Amino acid sequence: MGERVPFAQLQDILMIEHTATLEEVKQLSDGQIAFRSRCCGDPRSDSWHTHNVSDETTEEKLEAEIQAHCERVAGQHERLLFAIQYAEKKRAEAAAALSATSSEEASDSQALG
Repeated sequence: MGERVPFAQLQDILMIEHTATLEEVKQLSDGQIAFRSRCCGDPRSDSWHTHNVSDETTEEKLEAEIQAHCERVAGQHERLLFAIQYAEKKRAEAAAALSATSSEEASDSQALG
């Protein structure tokens, strides 16, 4: 399972503008190239995209494809961190409710004892 991110750090990350950059390009053996993009320097956001090289491959088409992929990675990273933050908030609420219930039960036991 992934590494837990402290709630305060998640809030800081959500406040930044998500920008993905092209990090790596690989030539594949089947006439394709693969691009790896990363958002905000966070390796958890790494995403690969493959492009089939053909006679129709142009600089403009590659640029548009890379840009679209980076935009998808940035959007996905933003939504992922939002979901983690929401789940962490719910976990904290559940833990607080459980702690309050346990405290009440302990007080009741002491009163009866």
